[in-house]
Amino acid sequence: LSHLEKLTLIDESAEDSYPNTPIHFVDLLQQAYNVHSLVFKDKWLDKTCVSNMENFCSLIPNHIKHLEIDISIMDDMKIILNRLDHLLSVTFRFISRKQHWPNKIIKWLSTRRDAAYSTDLYTLSIWLGKKKKKKKKRKTCEQMTNDIKRIKTN
Repeated sequence: LSHLEKLTLIDESAEDSYPNTPIHFVDLLQQAYNVHSLVFKDKWLDKTCVSNMENFCSLIPNHIKHLEIDISIMDDMKIILNRLDHLLSVTFRFISRKQHWPNKIIKWLSTRRDAAYSTDLYTLSIWLGKKKKKKKKRKTCEQMTNDIKRIKTN
């Protein structure tokens, strides 16, 4: 396992075999510390008890830098991009054609970090850059005047 660099999980099991899958998955990732790329195929997450994307993100260790995953809910993309900020790239595969999703996600992401992307009918690939610093709001003249008044009265 120490030489493994990419791991692909494909759903070919019966649904009743899934309850312990997340536990085995975490054990596997802990042993395979050289794995930098994870690929989830065929709605693997939907059939496990990790169907909540927040829970899924908590299972992904920091040594994972590249993720490829099927997505059926647009907000799950935001959760992944927010929670897994150690990723260098992510590819979202859409279960069905989602014309507006890539544009919405890229617009949302562009306010948070630098990124380059590529899209087609069923995928959105994003190469992630640095997080953007939050800009401090400039104070209005009225706010500065109020600050001065507070200083004088003290």
